Amino acid sequence: MLKQMLHQDLLARREPRQLFPTLVTSVETLSAPLQEALRPHCSATSHIVRIPPGYYPFRRVVGKIHLPFGWRQTPERILVFDPEAIIIIESNPAGLVTTTPVPRTALFKIHVFVFLLYSFLELVWTDRDHVETRTFEYNTVGERFVLQGIDRLRAAYPACIAPTAVENRAELFAPLPLKYRNYLRDSLLPDEQLCTAIFQPAIRQGTGLLRTYLAPDRAVGITARQLIMVENRRDRFASEDDYATYCRFYPLAQIQHMSIEATDEVDWL
Repeated sequence: MLKQMLHQDLLARREPRQLFPTLVTSVETLSAPLQEALRPHCSATSHIVRIPPGYYPFRRVVGKIHLPFGWRQTPERILVFDPEAIIIIESNPAGLVTTTPVPRTALFKIHVFVFLLYSFLELVWTDRDHVETRTFEYNTVGERFVLQGIDRLRAAYPACIAPTAVENRAELFAPLPLKYRNYLRDSLLPDEQLCTAIFQPAIRQGTGLLRTYLAPDRAVGITARQLIMVENRRDRFASEDDYATYCRFYPLAQIQHMSIEATDEVDWL
């Protein structure tokens, strides 16, 4: 308990700009090792975001209860967003700087999670014969800078399907509950049109109050460029689920095939 209080006091004493993602407008504002690593990868049009180090609790799941066990520190990260790639630059507490390029053509999943002031961005891409995943946790206050960078990358993917003729596109949002309607609308790029959208209520297994979830509430939208999923979180207390949202983006250009697996209870896509 004392250690947890010390960590909270440390966070309270930090400057506000050190608590959430910020836009890097000048390379000179960064440490010398980060400047050296960043300069070969940035241009005048690059969208550069700094994600400061953060402290987050280790959690273990007991039943449906998440219990904190100590604290962990995430490294300082610099994300360079360009239409063709994301460059990840990390600086650990020992000062070691690593650089990881993520080409747009290799990236096949962008995952954004929001729960009040806690958010994370997850990138999943292919690297030769294996799949890489990287997660970046941050304070939601600076989320707009991260999303602006993601939007630049998403806009660079080509349109894969022809626009559909819909007299009133607002009707596509009508069947969706308000939360999913708003998140799906906000997930569209400027001037991007929704081709179709569906809502799948949560699917539960068994009977009684303790029955488990097979799938959460989920809205799925398809545009000419991407497949968008907006989901509830269903692995914790129901009172928290309303405030936690997953947004997943799948570029259509990266989807090679889909399959359907039929079971006695549900069909899986």
